[in-house]
Amino acid sequence: MLGGGYVGLKFSQAFRRFGSRVTVIEAGPQLAGREDSDVGAALLDLFVDEGIEVLLVTEIRQVEGHSGHRVRVHANGAQGNRTIEGSDLLVATGRKANTDGIGLELTGVQLDEHGYIKVNDRLLTTSENIWSMGDCAGSPQFTHVTFDDFRIVQDSPNGGSRTTKSRLIPFCMFTDPKLARVGRNEAEAQRDGVEYRLVKMPMAAVQTAMAGHLPYMTLRDAIFTHPTMSEGLNQLLAGVSKKSTHPSA
Repeated sequence: MLGGGYVGLKFSQAFRRFGSRVTVIEAGPQLAGREDSDVGAALLDLFVDEGIEVLLVTEIRQVEGHSGHRVRVHANGAQGNRTIEGSDLLVATGRKANTDGIGLELTGVQLDEHGYIKVNDRLLTTSENIWSMGDCAGSPQFTHVTFDDFRIVQDSPNGGSRTTKSRLIPFCMFTDPKLARVGRNEAEAQRDGVEYRLVKMPMAAVQTAMAGHLPYMTLRDAIFTHPTMSEGLNQLLAGVSKKSTHPSA
């Protein structure tokens, strides 16, 4: 497995549990490099306990063979040069926007320096009456974010108030146990100069939305991780009438 990010980690664990021998090769100093260091350390302990070999601070020098038959990866890491042999190679080193060769230059739609479509906070492109959503617009690469992008685009022509500014996006990696967070992590708060207090509690102590007296609109408009049961609240509450159909006596 080349890459120790979200995709690489969840597939590594899955294939290990299917019975495969798995080696994860990561160029950075920790797994899940965008997460806090203690999270990366916990993931490393989890993977080692499951019998997954993890090579950190390791660069690939050469790859030989054909995935699905036999591959040989020549790497250089803290322990020097090494060759890893296997039957399959999964490259999970990130994604690139597939925006080339689709005629965007004919529409006036511009791309940014990374190849993503330029959009404003309402996902309107640089061409009037053309919107973009999801991965190609540079949104966080989650299905539930693309769904929220759709809601923004759907409302935008009618003067809706939805935008991408300050929206709370849940990040979730479906390892076992699952890794999830919403908003900035500690490292990002430090990077952005945001003052914070750090508290910890077990997941079993988390209360429900009802305990917080949240109105149904808060749950209706929230971005819930896909695929989870919680995202059904979006669909369930989207059809609720603005006026009560059962007024109190």
